[in-house]
Amino acid sequence: MKRGNWWPGVLAEQRAKIANFKAKIGLYEAQLNWSPAQTDLAQLLCDAYIHAYDFADQVEMSAEAVTTWRNNVFRGQPTGGAVPPPTVLPLGTPNPGTLGVVTQFFELREQILANPGFTEEIGEDLGLIGPLVEDAIEADVVPALKFATKDNYKVDITGSMQKNPQLRIEWKAKGSDNWVLLTFLTNLPAEVIITPNTPGEAQSGHIRAVFFRKNEQYGIYSPDYPITVAP
Repeated sequence: MKRGNWWPGVLAEQRAKIANFKAKIGLYEAQLNWSPAQTDLAQLLCDAYIHAYDFADQVEMSAEAVTTWRNNVFRGQPTGGAVPPPTVLPLGTPNPGTLGVVTQFFELREQILANPGFTEEIGEDLGLIGPLVEDAIEADVVPALKFATKDNYKVDITGSMQKNPQLRIEWKAKGSDNWVLLTFLTNLPAEVIITPNTPGEAQSGHIRAVFFRKNEQYGIYSPDYPITVAP
């Protein structure tokens, strides 16, 4: 099995990972042959991230409270009542770290992964390697799409490529037994145009899709979606 991404894109999840690392790194001094000073430096790096995150979070919450206070002054009830004191913005304190703490943390991670005492168990506990992810079974891979019709015989297609490079879109007009290729897509959302049997008139039919990899079908076809397009 492969491993997923170890570093989350959401700041709150990053903070949780950093806090977990700070709390546990001292448990692995012996396995990593670290000195207490090395552990202290690693924890100081974590403190710098947490300090910056928490201060910015407090300011954002206070700013929202200030906006609420302002709106209350403008339109609050009862008219003519006393104005409550505004929220006081938090005062910043010196950050214990230096600039570029995320870059420094990434570099520290690489040093730990290269350490002779490193194990996958340590990496999982400290959050330095991603979770194991099972590969999808090809027979279970199927596009899950949504279609929305527009004027001029256009259809908007939304959904996920599911990390596949191509998506084959096919169309079968009402009354026909044959599926025809509309297009190959490499990104979603996308727009396709359906050519009607009779120009100027509405056209009904079905649309479906299947993923392609290396110019070969991968997975199974999506369900047939009924579609009616109009000029």
